Amino acid sequence: MSDIVKYRCKRCQGQTRHQELFRKDQDLSGEGAYHVIRYDLVECLGCENIRFFKSSYSSDGEFDENGNIIPDVELYPPDTLRKQPKWMSSLLWPFDPDLGSANQEIIDLINEIYIALQNGISRLAIMGIRALVETIMIKKVGDHNAFSKNMDRFQEGGYISPTQREALDAVLEAGHATIHRAYRPSAQQVQAAIDIVENIIEAIYVSDQNRKRFSDVPKRGS
Repeated sequence: MSDIVKYRCKRCQGQTRHQELFRKDQDLSGEGAYHVIRYDLVECLGCENIRFFKSSYSSDGEFDENGNIIPDVELYPPDTLRKQPKWMSSLLWPFDPDLGSANQEIIDLINEIYIALQNGISRLAIMGIRALVETIMIKKVGDHNAFSKNMDRFQEGGYISPTQREALDAVLEAGHATIHRAYRPSAQQVQAAIDIVENIIEAIYVSDQNRKRFSDVPKRGS
């Protein structure tokens, strides 16, 4: 009978009972130094989600108050720090049976940004956000051969307010600094950048679709 242990389940989003499917210890100790890597494959007994744990126990690492080694643990797939917005499926429309979604490039960029975020790659995430903003601007107002000119046209077209322009300028500057000045944004900055851009995407794409649902409401005086 496999061991039953408690782990945090990525899908259930909480501590649940897991069954050990596989375990292997690799002993790399030598010359008085203890080093063991443990590989665990576990299955959640609730949702049946399967995860892989790699735990490194080393005498050069940290110890708890009882003198036990605190392992360095890697999870595959890693924990999700942030869920994609519920309105992502709305971006599929308009959809052409032959060409696919008109917004496929935007959907792909958002997915790639979340992959970078999930794996703690903040620089790639912020560069992806910059590329996402540029893609949306060009789709809506065309390419005017400069970020500042594209942003001007984007604001003049009514897609963003002056307040959103200021916030978006800060996001883009972080992207420029990451690409050209070896800047590394913090996780909090990346989260804030995603908040800003997702709010704009929702206003442009999702809210506009919802507004069209009221197109048949009789106007006053009709």
